[in-house]
Amino acid sequence: MMIEWEKLQSCKGTELQRGKGTEAQRHKVITGPSAPLFLTCLGMVFLLFGCGKNPEADATAELAASFEDSPAKEDVIKANAAFDEGRYKESLQLLHKVAGRGDLTERQKKAMAGIVGQLLKAVHEDPELSKDIQLHRLMELLVLRTMGET
Repeated sequence: MMIEWEKLQSCKGTELQRGKGTEAQRHKVITGPSAPLFLTCLGMVFLLFGCGKNPEADATAELAASFEDSPAKEDVIKANAAFDEGRYKESLQLLHKVAGRGDLTERQKKAMAGIVGQLLKAVHEDPELSKDIQLHRLMELLVLRTMGET
């Protein structure tokens, strides 16, 4: 990926600016490295942050436990069920709704990070889902909301 980006950067003033090259090449020169690369790196951080010593830990169980006494419990249960059934987009939408409340405790943030890490991993490993730009944007927004940057 990096070699391709460097190659495209070196072509900026030549064929690509004169209209030659594919649309994808021109797009990459304009936008830079792809979002999936960014999300993959971010996913690795979330896997390590959210699951602690064991990245394969049951993130859904921790998420449910951390929201046991929360008003968002019902949405978390639905998100867990959607995640377990492979409906990742629905799970992300529900988790985005939960994160939008803004009253997450540290434990809940860590649990959210764990499930988001698992979602990123699942999406990255699925060839169809890895091409879904809207899904990647939704994950990015969820990461930002969970970390409190929006």
